[in-house]
Amino acid sequence: MMKKGLLLAFFLLIVCARAGADNLREVALGDSCLEQFDLFHALKHYENAFKEVDDAAVRMRLAECYYRRHDYQRCINIVQPLPEDSLDHKTMREIFYCYKSLAQPALQMKWGGKILERYPMDGEIVAETGMAYNLINDSKRAQAICIRYWFRDHGNLAVNRVLADAYFLDHEFDLAKYAYEEQLAVGDTTYLALFNLGVCYERQLSLDKARLIFEQAINISGGSQAGALYHQGTVLNALKEYDKAREYFSKALVLLLPDSVQMFTCYRGIAESDYVKANYGEAIAAFLQAVAYAPRSLTSYYYLGLCYDATNDHRNAVANYQSFLQLASLETTPSDDLKAMTDDVRRRMKR
Repeated sequence: MMKKGLLLAFFLLIVCARAGADNLREVALGDSCLEQFDLFHALKHYENAFKEVDDAAVRMRLAECYYRRHDYQRCINIVQPLPEDSLDHKTMREIFYCYKSLAQPALQMKWGGKILERYPMDGEIVAETGMAYNLINDSKRAQAICIRYWFRDHGNLAVNRVLADAYFLDHEFDLAKYAYEEQLAVGDTTYLALFNLGVCYERQLSLDKARLIFEQAINISGGSQAGALYHQGTVLNALKEYDKAREYFSKALVLLLPDSVQMFTCYRGIAESDYVKANYGEAIAAFLQAVAYAPRSLTSYYYLGLCYDATNDHRNAVANYQSFLQLASLETTPSDDLKAMTDDVRRRMKR
């Protein structure tokens, strides 16, 4: 009986050893694939290893594969059962960036705090966490974590940029101005830094400096940002250069015009909803807005005519039917639906 027990224990030991060897082999194959950026096969090997042995190291390797394949929720889920103190730095960063990509700023900032407790000199995470606070207008928290880092490292451009933005958002224009000037001094010239510095000068009535900086912002953006253009117009007005100011305001207005296709789609959608519900007055108002953005939308004139007919405004109904017929006559190959609408309009106009 004792011999049988020993044999059973021996066989179990062999099975476990073989399973352990298979696990290590799959992990090694997965690591090799990962080095070659073959995430597909790395994932297969790590999944095989995970079936053999569920341990933290394999879970974190799986998490890396999911993260790099942008499978963010699975990346989070696979390491969720693990104690936080068992997670390595890379995995914690992956969770942080997963929450950023999933647009969950509260959890992103929470994990930013966890990382910085263990790795306070991770400047990237300091900057990213500070930026997340800035985006929810909690600039004081952004300042706190950036300043804590700044006392140890003055030269991290990413952190300094976020700190300058935090001062700016908090309307601390003196501090923001100095921070942006330091950025420019080391060559960190971005549109946003130039624009915000220009606003700081404008607020402090340093108009010549504001003008110079706004011009740089306009040049670096290729004149594609309305904000710098109309702020430059305001500065030039204050400097009594009215013709130049008018030029910049006019350029800004062109950029601020709404997208006509999108506006038409929205108003036309509202009009159709109101028409179906027999809210003809509201439908008329929306169809009129729609044709203002798309004057050649012949079906809009057709439905406008129907709406005016429904409200007994026959004069406007006829005017819109005529606009419809005029546009319909330009169609070289009218569809069956358009032919049916045209016949319907002609019948209605004979009444």
